[in-house]
Amino acid sequence: MVCKRCNNEGAIAYRYIKDGKEYQVELCHDCYNLLLGRQEPAPKKKSFFDINLRCPGCGTSLDEIRRTGYIGCADCFKNFKNELVPVIDAFQNRAISRSREIQKEKDVMILAGEYEHLMAENLSSPANCAKNARRLKDIKLKLLALGVDVG
Repeated sequence: MVCKRCNNEGAIAYRYIKDGKEYQVELCHDCYNLLLGRQEPAPKKKSFFDINLRCPGCGTSLDEIRRTGYIGCADCFKNFKNELVPVIDAFQNRAISRSREIQKEKDVMILAGEYEHLMAENLSSPANCAKNARRLKDIKLKLLALGVDVG
């Protein structure tokens, strides 16, 4: 696309709403910054998908950081901050999600083991049925909350 203000290539379509109507204008990054009141033109942004882009401090490429989630040095974050913030957020969200799954699996295993133990105890001694009934009901409810049907 071509910038409507300066006719430079590489413009992006910006949408905005004014008086309830949606408008769209194609502007390059510099003209967009001027429109927002920023006097200095923005520095040229490095492409995230440029796999040859490397940190001058340690030589780590953006592609390596994206794949592994490890930043090579402090200069990596300074040089690639705009590209790294979304990558780091996505990587951390995956790690948090996986740790929740692992904790859920552990909880299910512990509750299922306790449930089986109480059921075996009830079968071996009918006198324990009344004593274990409340605990069995609690375990069933917790397992259901975790998405496990005990029947």
